[in-house]
Amino acid sequence: MEEYKTDQIEPANIQGQIIIFDFGLTLDGGTISFYCQNNGKLFWIKLVQHVDFTEPFEDGWVPGALYLNEKMIDIDSLDEKKIIEGLKNCKISEKLYKRDNSENPLLNNKKTIVFGDNLNKQFDAWRKSPRHAVEQFISDSIEFIESKEYREVAIRVGRIK
Repeated sequence: MEEYKTDQIEPANIQGQIIIFDFGLTLDGGTISFYCQNNGKLFWIKLVQHVDFTEPFEDGWVPGALYLNEKMIDIDSLDEKKIIEGLKNCKISEKLYKRDNSENPLLNNKKTIVFGDNLNKQFDAWRKSPRHAVEQFISDSIEFIESKEYREVAIRVGRIK
């Protein structure tokens, strides 16, 4: 994923609509990252989902965790609620409306990748347009954060009891 500038920001300072400029997927079991802007501040929202529990956590990203830039957000906190609300009401940048599907290396027919979970749903969204893919990833992220499974993963890695 490209390197992007980020600003220091606290969830409490997110006011109004978040704009998503880009996003990335890590094929570690389900890490989704959204590059966002709000009131002139640039930041990442990252959701680390399932990762492989048999391996050490890569780069310190803990499974079952939501991050704002590199800060892990507490489960059921006001900060978490603020970020979820921001994702629910976000705007997707025009850049993602205009990106050609051929720019996505994962859709290149010459590459073979084996996926778990339900990535067919996400790739069907990609085939429609990058905008559809972002909408699907946002929806899936919110659904996961609000799920019992999110808490189960957090318990398994010791984030909560």
